Amino acid sequence: MENPVYTNASSQQPEEQLSINYLAKQSLEGATKWAKFLAIFNLSIMALAILLISIMVLSLPYAGMGVGIIFMYIIMLGIAAIPLFFLYQFSTKTKEALYSSDEDILADGLNALKNYFLIQGIFAIIGIIFMIFGIIMMIAAGSALMGMGGRGF
Repeated sequence: MENPVYTNASSQQPEEQLSINYLAKQSLEGATKWAKFLAIFNLSIMALAILLISIMVLSLPYAGMGVGIIFMYIIMLGIAAIPLFFLYQFSTKTKEALYSSDEDILADGLNALKNYFLIQGIFAIIGIIFMIFGIIMMIAAGSALMGMGGRGF
C-alpha cells in the first residue's frame, strides 16, 4: 500500500494532482468572460435602480419620508449584490489562474463560484419559504371569507 504525500503537515490532507485539458481550459475561459459580464451588468443595473428610485422618491411632495424607502432599497440591493461580488471574484481569479497556471488562485476562484451558488441557494430557500407562507396566508384568508358566508368585503 502506498503512503500519500502530504503538502502541509498541519492539514494532513494528501496532495492530489489535477491537470486541466484544453477543453476544460477553454470552457473555464468562456465561463469567466460571461461571469464578468453578468456581474458588471447586474451591478450596473442595481446602481441605476438606486439612482432612479432616489430621483423618483425625492421628487415626491413629502420627500422626507422617501429617505426611508431609499434606505430600504439600498439595503435590499446591497444584499442582492453580495453573490455578484463572488461571481466577479470567480471571473477575475480563475482568469488569472488560467494565464499563470497557478493552482492556488484557481482554487480561490472556484471557491468564489461555490460561494456564489451557496448564496443563490440560500436566497432560493428563503423565496420558497415566503411562497409557502403566502399560500398559507391565502388559504387562511379564503377560509375566513368563506366563514363570513362568502360575502367578501
